[in-house]
Amino acid sequence: MAADELAGEAGRARQRQPPAARRKIDAVTHALAKKDARIDRVQAWADHKDSRTTQRYNKRKQLLDDSAGYGLASDVAGALEHGAA
Repeated sequence: MAADELAGEAGRARQRQPPAARRKIDAVTHALAKKDARIDRVQAWADHKDSRTTQRYNKRKQLLDDSAGYGLASDVAGALEHGAA
C-alpha cells in the first residue's frame, strides 16, 4: 500500500517535501552520523542560522534509533540483504 493511501486511511494528508529538501535533510543527518562530526561545521555547511535547527537532526536520529519499528525494519532489511528471507 502506498504512503498516500495509508495516510488517507488514517484521515491525514501526507506532507510532501521537495526532493531537494529531502536530499539536504539526508545529507545533514549523514554528516552528523560521522564519528568525527562537528556540529558547528555541519550547521555552517547546512546554512542553519540557529544551532537548534541542526540539533533537531540529532534528536530525530536518536528517536529513530530507539524505535522498535526501526529495529525490526533494520533486522528485516539485513535478513533480505543476506538472503535469509
